[in-house]
Amino acid sequence: MITGQGEFIFDGINSRTDLNIVTAQISKPISPEITNSSQPVPARYGVINLGNSYGAKTVNITITVMANTREELAEKSHNLANAFIRPNDEGAVYSMIFPDEPDVEYYGIFTEIPELTPVQKGVWDSTTTLKFYMPDPRGYMPQQTVKVTENPFEFTPDGTGETAPVYRLTLHKDVNEMGMTLSSDDNEYVDIGMDQSVDDDGNVADNEPLMVSDPCNTLSQTSWVAVTSAPFPISGIIAGSFMSNAESISVKRSPNNTSVMYDYGDVSYNGWTGPMMVHQSLTNTLNDFDHVFRMHHEKNYYRGMSKSEVYWMNGDQKSVARFLIQDQQQGDATKLYIYFGPSNHEKKIYAGTLELKNKKNKKDTVTVTKKGKKVTYTGKGKKRKKKTTTIYYPKKIKITDYENTDYYNKCELQFHTRKIGRRIVLDVNKVDIKTGKTGSYIIKHKVINLPADSNFNYSTMAYHPAKHNITEDSTNPKTNKPNKLYNYGWNSISSYTVHAINNGGNTKAVPHVIAHKDDQIVIDCEENQTYLISGASVTSLNKETSWGSTFPLLQGGKTEKIGFSPGIEDADIEFDYRPTYR
Repeated sequence: MITGQGEFIFDGINSRTDLNIVTAQISKPISPEITNSSQPVPARYGVINLGNSYGAKTVNITITVMANTREELAEKSHNLANAFIRPNDEGAVYSMIFPDEPDVEYYGIFTEIPELTPVQKGVWDSTTTLKFYMPDPRGYMPQQTVKVTENPFEFTPDGTGETAPVYRLTLHKDVNEMGMTLSSDDNEYVDIGMDQSVDDDGNVADNEPLMVSDPCNTLSQTSWVAVTSAPFPISGIIAGSFMSNAESISVKRSPNNTSVMYDYGDVSYNGWTGPMMVHQSLTNTLNDFDHVFRMHHEKNYYRGMSKSEVYWMNGDQKSVARFLIQDQQQGDATKLYIYFGPSNHEKKIYAGTLELKNKKNKKDTVTVTKKGKKVTYTGKGKKRKKKTTTIYYPKKIKITDYENTDYYNKCELQFHTRKIGRRIVLDVNKVDIKTGKTGSYIIKHKVINLPADSNFNYSTMAYHPAKHNITEDSTNPKTNKPNKLYNYGWNSISSYTVHAINNGGNTKAVPHVIAHKDDQIVIDCEENQTYLISGASVTSLNKETSWGSTFPLLQGGKTEKIGFSPGIEDADIEFDYRPTYR
């Protein structure tokens, strides 16, 4: 319990009464770390603002340790280390209560505990400033329990930040299906026990009809159309051409099909350059769908930079998702990137390497041809005419080579996305390049709940392989060709399918009772989990929960109407929540 201003409580340890230290000052930032994202656009003055993302908070705590002897100071130093250092709890955070907010709890961990320095010469009293890092910058008030007395239930949470309620419904009868939703947005809901749809004859309806099935092995104008300008902002230019293969569409080999050179356009261009094609749009856009495609990427020159990139497009032909496998500068390892949401509200899902082999950096040189001065000399023979010629000379350019490699340097990946409402479930698998068989997961059943401003509909997709210039691509002034020819990198797309999802999609189960009278169903919006409590047993209901369930949060200070099924006539309903402050 906080009793004064000169103290704080970390994980139940009072700094003053348990550790005998004095808290001189606590400096808390007003806002979390703010990172702004923007998108450069060729030939545009300025950039496109993609918005702010808000990160962690770091609190500086200046403390004074009072001591009369060297031994007492050493003992108190050990006590501080024992209290604040948690070396074995990876990812864990701990409670922190500050004296100016005794009823608010923050969660984090100490990231800096510097050495103690004397406050003045001749005394053992010492001071230092601790850094307390809070990945979740919100402050939490004590938990409150709210009883639902009407349906829908109008409620205004305390606080100013988002809070994740935990709902409990104690049933008065057996139920096949149950759930909750917010009146302000019917896309915000949890639905458990969804039934199959049937047609007028009682047959099970196909709620996931096939919309697209394209093996991507032809450049037929009825499927893919090459474009000369992108319908949305991209980094770089559109140039080069495609070719079809037995099982994919790739950058065209140049000058012939057996060549290891590829047509990405003008390789001397300072930036990304490559062709783009757009698939035929769906007749109607989809909000709920199941989407699969594959991309193949190979880096064949140690310093080469190419990428294989897919853009999803909405009904307005704007980019709403991106998937790219991209080489990095100076021989660094290739990375995979995945983003969902329109460009101004893009949400990064994945960015990284896989099975990284981090080699030692080395210094190297690349030889290029430079143009020198014109010289005049007297030729041989009887006439001894004067001739003028240009001198060309080799120049070695010093470079740094990281020599890093990883799985993405040479890979084929399958991307499987299932979107219902604002809930996305993403799988990314390795694919055996020789056999085409789907392999192990890279990302398995990752659930993404999109914010309202990141939600989108789907119409079609675009494919854009590209290469980036390096020193070797600079033009040789003597031959007017690149200084060095090398394998620019192989990039292709294949196996594109889309199914629409209607009424929550197909389910294997027939309608059945999911909970009985006197059972309790728990909807945990903090952990995105659902449970059945029957007597002393607790069972997960996640398999019965609709893929489109978003587990909606509530906003402090904002009045919301919450609807339940079954209602208060057939269940006792209450929920717990902790008010938060930004």
